[in-house]
Amino acid sequence: MRRVVLPYAVAFVFVLGCNVPRNAEDVRKAAENDQPSVEPLYDRHVRLVRIPGPDDPLAYEEIIWPWEMGLGDPGWGHARWRAHSSMTRPPSRPAEVSFYTKYGSGHQFNPWRDKARLIEVVQIRDAAALDSLKYFPEVRELRIWTTVPLDDALSVLHYCPHLTKLEVWSDSIHGAAPRIPISAESMQGIGSLRALRFLRLVQLDIDDDDLKHIEGMENLLYLELTNAHVTSAAFQTVATWPRIRWLKLHGLDFNQPIDDPTAEALESLVGRVELLWMNPRDTDDLPTHIHQSLEAPFQRIRANAHLARQPKP
Repeated sequence: MRRVVLPYAVAFVFVLGCNVPRNAEDVRKAAENDQPSVEPLYDRHVRLVRIPGPDDPLAYEEIIWPWEMGLGDPGWGHARWRAHSSMTRPPSRPAEVSFYTKYGSGHQFNPWRDKARLIEVVQIRDAAALDSLKYFPEVRELRIWTTVPLDDALSVLHYCPHLTKLEVWSDSIHGAAPRIPISAESMQGIGSLRALRFLRLVQLDIDDDDLKHIEGMENLLYLELTNAHVTSAAFQTVATWPRIRWLKLHGLDFNQPIDDPTAEALESLVGRVELLWMNPRDTDDLPTHIHQSLEAPFQRIRANAHLARQPKP
């Protein structure tokens, strides 16, 4: 990792009135000790300072965003405004996109002043329009209701390197609805999101091999899969996520005897997984069929869920 000391970054924060991070005092002390390192994870429009913390391996805090300070390209703010307008103003917009700040849906987003924290893509008539998301690299949550080829919609993920939450939904969610195709490249794109903590994939045509493309996601805490082709062998991939704690699985086929690698993977999840939830609604038409060989491992995981809630040393 290339390290560049930036002792003046915090001065910008306090003197010019940028949004101050929660641990601003730690940032200031680290800067005074000549310790922070800055890494442009996206491009020169993004500047993050790394402050290692005991509880969070993703110890990155934003220090400065150029459009807030009048820095960077002179046309950056104008480009954000045009991109926002093209996706949010009717009647001929190629995509129906909503932007939200950290203040929630009641706060009107201003592309000049605000950071986009959640972007919701409800309808996509032309996936090329999503290329405008490159002007909002600060987004933390992305929710997509796909109406075009999913791979076209997910091709923008490299513009969102700081995503912590990704949801991909089908318009039709029931057992008889067709699953949406997704390519290995798109799954690899999801796997490249190193900050991702929450992943919800609904009605996608995913099998065990597809899931292998997101092995080893270091910070994934929550996975929700609905109506996919995965089997119990998928737990071999789940076990590679060191921080996984919550699993919600609906409409999956676990009705086959488990093999030794799957049994070992399930045993490794004992004491790590806090929630293993399947079919929470009695009327759900997406049952998960469970083979009797899974009953004992699942019972051990649930019986030791309290261990996952205990603070780690």
